[in-house]
Amino acid sequence: MRHLILRDCVWASSPAVTNIGLQCRELIYLDLSGCWNINDEAVSVISQACNGLVDLNISRIYGITDSSVKSVARNCRNLKKLNVRECWRLSDNSMKMLLEYCKSLKLLQIKGCKSITWRVFMEFKNRGVILDQSTDFSRLQVVRPEPPIQI
Repeated sequence: MRHLILRDCVWASSPAVTNIGLQCRELIYLDLSGCWNINDEAVSVISQACNGLVDLNISRIYGITDSSVKSVARNCRNLKKLNVRECWRLSDNSMKMLLEYCKSLKLLQIKGCKSITWRVFMEFKNRGVILDQSTDFSRLQVVRPEPPIQI
């Protein structure tokens, strides 16, 4: 099996998903969005067992923290698409690891990740990563220093 969609399976437990990951090591596409019972440990095991993932959706899993994304970054280096929308516990720390390890990343969906700063958003944009269109960059202000006054 190379593609697995468990979207909104709120009954899916971390041990069950971990077992699926261990049995389906050839996965390249995995959608766990809305599987509320999934935790960092399950995502970590999946990222290690299924390190060939190129498209991962772990959005709307409110227990997900930087630990999950760091594990994905370290283990799934060929990742092209990552959806972490509404994973509000994520911060710049895990995003910087994605920048460092996932050089093939093309699309990052981050709407609702309120602890990620504009500086990191811009690092992704400068590297050519497409951020989901619902990310509002209109509030970003570029501040240029005033030239020194010559006397």
